[in-house]
Amino acid sequence: MSFERSYQGNIFYVFILKADMESKFLILPFYEMEKKVHEKAIIDVKSYDKYRVKIDIRDDKVYLGNRQHEMSYYLNKWDIIK
Repeated sequence: MSFERSYQGNIFYVFILKADMESKFLILPFYEMEKKVHEKAIIDVKSYDKYRVKIDIRDDKVYLGNRQHEMSYYLNKWDIIK
């Protein structure tokens, strides 16, 4: 995964979450991804110049990294892309 360090335009990251026969989409704006990297919810693996993203679904809620970072607001939130 590559994050653009200079924000130009509307950048969104879409994670496809598949379970059984259903697909859900976690749609995160650029600024939210940068915030979560800063908060260590997304791990910056410097030795490989990559990021590690852990997404967990529990009790119909979506978490990024751990339960301190609930992201359910962004689940199937296509209307934030304009």
